[in-house]
Amino acid sequence: MLGVQDSGEVTGIDPDTVTQIKKDFVTAINNPQYGQVRTENSNKPHGLGVLNPTTFTPFPKNPVIGAFFREIHRADELGSGMRKMMRYGKAYGGADPEMIEGDVFRIIVKVPEFQQIKGSEPQSGQLAPE
Repeated sequence: MLGVQDSGEVTGIDPDTVTQIKKDFVTAINNPQYGQVRTENSNKPHGLGVLNPTTFTPFPKNPVIGAFFREIHRADELGSGMRKMMRYGKAYGGADPEMIEGDVFRIIVKVPEFQQIKGSEPQSGQLAPE
């Protein structure tokens, strides 16, 4: 069972995963680029540069695994992730997310609530809504 002991120890999850979650949290809090969330993932690119949703053509990175996950209803159709990111990213952040393909695939989603507190310098991850 997942939980936190009185000592602060997280139980029910792999310790390496807890360490990575803590690192990701600290990185996000201390990110100098307020107002956005960025993710990066290694990639086998089919093209390079910013992806344009109007001209984007989905390309299966691993068609066998993709077909398997679709068969067991754990994945949507090819290309649906791009459409969902554009729809929900704009609705949530007020701007289209930016997706950049290369050896590292990057997604940048605007998050207005993460704007730095006006008139003050950031202090130990101090963030607040505008």
